[in-house]
Amino acid sequence: QKADVTTKAENKHEKRNDRIPQTKTDITHTPKDEAVSLDKDDAALEKFSKDRFLALSLNELKHIQAYYKDIDVIKARAAQNLPAMPTDVELEILAQTWSEHCKHKIFSARINYAGPDGTRVIDSLYKTYIKRATKEIQQERKLDWLISVFSDNAGIVRFDDNVDLCIKVETHNSPSALDPYGGALTGILGVNRDIMGCGLGARPIANTDVFCFAPPDLGPAEQLPAGPKSPRRILEGVHKGVEDGGNKSGIPTVNGAFFFDRDYAGKPLVFVGTVGVMPPVLPNGRPSAEKELSVGDRIFMVGGAIGADGIHGATFSSLELDDNAPATAVQIGDPLTQKRMMDFLLEARDLGLYSAITDNGAGGLSSSVGEMAQMSGGASLDLAKCPVKYPGLSPWELMVSESQERMTVAVPPATAAAFLDLARRRSVSATDIGVFDASGMLTVYYAGVLTGQLPLSFLHDSLPQMQLTAGWAAPKPRAEWSGGTKLNDARKKVPATVGEALQLLLARPNITSKEKWVRAYDHEVQAATHMKPFTGAKADGPSDAGVIWLQPHGGAADAGVAVGCGLAPRLSLHDPYIMAQSAVDEAVRNVVVSGGDPDMLCLLDNFCWPDSVASAKNPEGTYKLGQLVRTCEGLYDICKAYGAPLVSGKDSMKNDFRGKDGRGDEIAVSCLPTLMVTAMARVQMGSGVSSAFRDEGDIIYLLGRTTSSFAGSEYAAAFDIVEGAALQLDLAANLSLYRKLHGALKARLIKSAHDVSDGGLLAAVAESMIGGRLGATLDVSSEALELFGEAAGRFVISIAAADVAAFEAVFAGSTCGKIGAVTAEQVLHVAGENIPLLQLVASWQKGF
Repeated sequence: QKADVTTKAENKHEKRNDRIPQTKTDITHTPKDEAVSLDKDDAALEKFSKDRFLALSLNELKHIQAYYKDIDVIKARAAQNLPAMPTDVELEILAQTWSEHCKHKIFSARINYAGPDGTRVIDSLYKTYIKRATKEIQQERKLDWLISVFSDNAGIVRFDDNVDLCIKVETHNSPSALDPYGGALTGILGVNRDIMGCGLGARPIANTDVFCFAPPDLGPAEQLPAGPKSPRRILEGVHKGVEDGGNKSGIPTVNGAFFFDRDYAGKPLVFVGTVGVMPPVLPNGRPSAEKELSVGDRIFMVGGAIGADGIHGATFSSLELDDNAPATAVQIGDPLTQKRMMDFLLEARDLGLYSAITDNGAGGLSSSVGEMAQMSGGASLDLAKCPVKYPGLSPWELMVSESQERMTVAVPPATAAAFLDLARRRSVSATDIGVFDASGMLTVYYAGVLTGQLPLSFLHDSLPQMQLTAGWAAPKPRAEWSGGTKLNDARKKVPATVGEALQLLLARPNITSKEKWVRAYDHEVQAATHMKPFTGAKADGPSDAGVIWLQPHGGAADAGVAVGCGLAPRLSLHDPYIMAQSAVDEAVRNVVVSGGDPDMLCLLDNFCWPDSVASAKNPEGTYKLGQLVRTCEGLYDICKAYGAPLVSGKDSMKNDFRGKDGRGDEIAVSCLPTLMVTAMARVQMGSGVSSAFRDEGDIIYLLGRTTSSFAGSEYAAAFDIVEGAALQLDLAANLSLYRKLHGALKARLIKSAHDVSDGGLLAAVAESMIGGRLGATLDVSSEALELFGEAAGRFVISIAAADVAAFEAVFAGSTCGKIGAVTAEQVLHVAGENIPLLQLVASWQKGF
């Protein structure tokens, strides 16, 4: 009877589903590989690369041409029954491996640079500024907590003897412009996999996200680029994608930001990050940070099946966006399948069932197997063994598809049966598709037939270094290089009163409360989020950073970690050197004000840049590359000054749109040169405070420099004023101040603390009032520059009146000025005006 009831229920379910239209995938071609002729002239080669979305330059195509024309190569290929010409499998592997997205060619280029201090040759921005900064800091400070930097899927640090922390931030800009939900969903799931593929596998414990969009009300529609979704649609889709990816994976989203500017109308910037945790040593005694596979280890593909989604994702993301973008470039994500796969892999890790692991991210199997093959000296796989979503995919599509929820794992033959048995019991797909060998080759079969073979040396080490020219002497007007001049960017007249100006600023998208968006994220899952995105009397005041308690994740009882972010893209219009340092300083301020130790702090750099390779269609490429060089200089100098190592990073270098607007007219939009910096610092639990004012009678201080500027400020973006010059940062004074602030927090001398950022001093005070639902009386200048100007290195602090002497003693020698007091009356008294708190709350909560 029980079986009969079940059968009836199943039949009823089937009949109900019969009424739902089912989407069917029709793959019209049969699986096959083919030789591809490169016997073409220069124009035909360039057209071939564009039509096939290879993202290979003419120089790179000629390099491939020369390889396949080599007599020894022809003979060796003939002996393997391979054609003299490349197969489509080989060509696609090369295109993926050599894509800007994967190879970071601009950051590795040899650059002839002319700057304010003369000319010089830079042999790799990455080696000269980023990697070098970390290496020098590690040596000078003798840091023993840097476990792995720039050599794995994520940076690994040890802020606690019991656990290692991994952190990575990625971008998913191009796919999010085409399919906001799918692009962002696969972005967050992909960076979760980066953490799972770090070392021998880490468990994600926190997510972050930072979005740079065109304003939601930017328009009219006919003036916007045709192809990408509207700014409002991108905002809604991206947010929902990150929400579903994090919530359904059971990972709390603890920190993030929104930034709006018209020049993100061509491509949005979607930064997604994850923090992970793993034990320093696994149960079998093996260090968890070390990957080490052996010749003979089996290649297992674990997780979801391969589909047509995500084909050409890596190469597509290495191109400017236009109206010919391939629909297949965006993957289709499944958070629940990924969660089950990750839980299985963590269990297999602790049982010692595999020797190495990495994610199937950009480039799919081509990337994961191709990179892991370097550890043994070769690999051979048969694509016909791979699980697929539907039949009909060609070998090259199977090789480069970025369909989600997949990892590549090296499994010793002795543990392969146990690995498969555990996968079966956990309902996870795990398939043996090949072997790691010492052949020196990446060898690809389909159903036993050889379809491609590439020497690892040619694949990974032969790519010609780009030779580029860069120059930056002084800022150029935005209209000369960004292209977004057709987009509306109207500014208002300067308001008549301070109160009116403050309320207008609080309602602007870059300052207004994001609560209705952020509340959709689960902050509480895993039960370790100590400092959440909102704080204060009604839990609606802004927090500066997220803080995760580490004890629930295996750490010490008093150990936590603060995660914050910083970016200042509008300062790129003034001086990219100052922009970079302002981004770093904001990220550092956010974690320090939340209890983070400035001397146990690491950074991640994420560059999102417009096309910086000069060409006939991009004559300002030299200037844009000069902006990039200047940014790297600023980043190097502040990292060295703060002693803050960079442990991971990523760059996205083609954030432009070239095509038509809604009226059919030509339009080109380049994003603002953007460096987004993430900071992670150790926290002694209990030392952090919120941004909300606490009690009537508390004394309000401004810590940090007294001068400010309108350059790149929200006030200048809102109102019709002359911005003036950007301010250089006083790095030594800032670091000294941050150390003192950290000491004062540990000594419990501070009751509230909030960094001063967008909107300047008065916006920060207003946010602290909103959090505490208290008023304030300020004794400050009535000059707009003092009230609304912006500068790095500043905080609004409140302390108990009884602690004034002790507090001022701590900050002796630093800029520390008493500016007012907290009041029970819910009014802001400033510059002779009385501004009701209710009006500030209404403006700040206006939202978008």
